[in-house]
Amino acid sequence: MSKLIQTLCAFVVALILVAQGSAAQERRLVVYTANYRVSDALVAAYQKLNPGVKVSAVSGSTGPIAERAIAEMRNPQADIVYLFNGQTLERLRDAGVFQPYLPRNSAIPGEHMDPDGFFTLHMFNSMVMLVNKERLARRKLPMPTTWAHLLNPAFKGEITVASPIKSGTGVTIYLTLLDAFGWNFIEHLDANVFAYNDGGGSAGQQAGAGEIAIGLTLDAAAFEQVAAGRPVEIEFPDILPSNFTGGGLVKGAPNAEEGRRVLDFLATREAAEIMSPFVTATTVPGIGRMPEGHRIVWGDPKRPIDQRAFLEEFKKRFSR
Repeated sequence: MSKLIQTLCAFVVALILVAQGSAAQERRLVVYTANYRVSDALVAAYQKLNPGVKVSAVSGSTGPIAERAIAEMRNPQADIVYLFNGQTLERLRDAGVFQPYLPRNSAIPGEHMDPDGFFTLHMFNSMVMLVNKERLARRKLPMPTTWAHLLNPAFKGEITVASPIKSGTGVTIYLTLLDAFGWNFIEHLDANVFAYNDGGGSAGQQAGAGEIAIGLTLDAAAFEQVAAGRPVEIEFPDILPSNFTGGGLVKGAPNAEEGRRVLDFLATREAAEIMSPFVTATTVPGIGRMPEGHRIVWGDPKRPIDQRAFLEEFKKRFSR
């Protein structure tokens, strides 16, 4: 073999080794999320702190994304699953999606962590009424401030809300209404509902655009419409459907070490400050957008509710 060929071979081998070394050093992360608004802000902040990390986010409504994580358990594709409501986190834990991990140097009190360390709760979402003031005035409709006001026949076709069959926002709203008022109330509310949406933020977007007068939506979507200058007003009703939201490390995660770093970051005051414009409150004490005169009340429902049985009954009564 000539010296030239030997040199060329050595050069090619060196390039391969360099490429392999670069690939080995590249940091990657895949997140599954049910709230792209907050996720986008958190991912941007994390990448600014860690410019060498390539983050891929898969977002969608709670139900389909949770089902995807469960279906992939034998070959996990995500590293963390986060910004899901408490009921869904418990379902994912019980299905075996998570592996235990408690964030290091956490600013979040231990009471907001799963007792066995499978997930951490990061923020507190409330479900609100987003009212389009211009449409309300144009149609000479009264301002709703309580759930009972929504049963007014004048609001027929003026309300949208996420379907509890497809959305965590919808589940939170309707389980609260069922617990507080029963099926009869939900039947009467259905008479005024224009549409059941696939995602929790859609009703907020519709209210912001003036397509309907009242969107029953999550606080993040409502704050987004206010920030965009839409002619809307947020009403926090007399009973506030609410849920903790959080996430955990996927069992068998392809990039588990990076997943742990992100969960450490999500438990900091800095991350809570990033979340605060989007939510009523974070689980880091004192950070959030709690409206004056309101307080978080978190407790057990008046009576146990079988969520799966409720969803089957809802589907039977209100499928359109």
